[in-house]
Amino acid sequence: MLKAVAIEKDTDQNQSNNWWERVDLNYEDGSLSFANQVVKDISNFEGPTYIYSKARIKDNLKRLHQALEDVNIQHQIHYAVKANRHPAILKTIKDTGYAGVDVCSPKELELAIASGFKQNQINYTGTSISNSDYQLIANYTSIQFNADSLSVIKQIGERNLFDRIGIRINPQIGLGYNEDLEYAGNGVSKFGIYPDQIKTAFDLAANYGIIIDTIHFHAGSGYLTAQLDAFELLLKTIRPIIDQYKIKHLNIGGGLGIMQSEGDRALDLERWAKILKAQVGDLKIILEPGDYIVKDAGILVGEVTYIEEKAGVQFLGLNLGMNINYEYAYYQMNLEPVPLDQSNGPLEKYTIAGNINEPIDLMGEGILLPQMEEGDLIAFLNTGGYGASTASNHCMRGEFEEVVID
Repeated sequence: MLKAVAIEKDTDQNQSNNWWERVDLNYEDGSLSFANQVVKDISNFEGPTYIYSKARIKDNLKRLHQALEDVNIQHQIHYAVKANRHPAILKTIKDTGYAGVDVCSPKELELAIASGFKQNQINYTGTSISNSDYQLIANYTSIQFNADSLSVIKQIGERNLFDRIGIRINPQIGLGYNEDLEYAGNGVSKFGIYPDQIKTAFDLAANYGIIIDTIHFHAGSGYLTAQLDAFELLLKTIRPIIDQYKIKHLNIGGGLGIMQSEGDRALDLERWAKILKAQVGDLKIILEPGDYIVKDAGILVGEVTYIEEKAGVQFLGLNLGMNINYEYAYYQMNLEPVPLDQSNGPLEKYTIAGNINEPIDLMGEGILLPQMEEGDLIAFLNTGGYGASTASNHCMRGEFEEVVID
């Protein structure tokens, strides 16, 4: 049973020269402060270091829950483990009592169980599921399982794994930080059952005696207020499917975003919740946020290793690379770099380069920063989600630290 809570809206942005500053992230006496601690005092920073704030995670989760409570929507929140699987973060989320978890692989499922989540608190939506995956899933038949394809329905039917399932559909409308992060509507995607396959999916499930009681979709990663009209259109588009098949549970996936760059408009949770209430408020709503819960609850600190001009471009090198955080290199997402020591001096333009031997190993281009020197420390903001969890050992440079602030 979810707890009720009274919490103010996320209006903690400070009036300052920096768009990203808020009560728990700002400069104090010239030093960057995060979660009420001076960042340069948190660690010795002998290598790349992620720092996470438990308090911010709790606040984000409570705010999301309260927005749905305010419009009287029956709901379940399931945190997306793939965003950040640090044990302390999973424990923090579990201890709030506000959320279960969303998993997409057998190892994530086992981690969720080991972290203390009960099977009925776990959603599983996988893709390209193997025989060994099914063998492990067979040990946890009280989870909520969502089939991503007709093949998966057939496989679980033949194995007699579940009496009731959800199906992930592809609504062909995408929502995300950019087009590369839209999982639907941007060409043909591997994700979900397409509209012309839905009747086949229900018929196939019925042949195995399986009831489909949940429609699931995941339109992409990172939508803000600017995408809420498209979000509303998406709900209107799938409403006929819900009505035709008398669906009672709607899983809207994840994708709720946070501000990444100056000029972004934060997700208007009040409007978002009202859209849900108006379009599908008679259903039980399930959601699977990742970024919204942990992204702005984390920063990544790295050290400047060199500064050098090449063919008119001034490079700033770091002791970390795209293998520690891939979001700019892969998706051109802004990684806001902030010096740990504040400066009011003139700004210079840098291309921030990592230490991986790949040409795409950049953390930003044409970035304006105060004059930097070798040995200076820089924090990249909004890196609590899809940073550490996606890191690799490319070039055998995979070592980094993680610090969790209570």
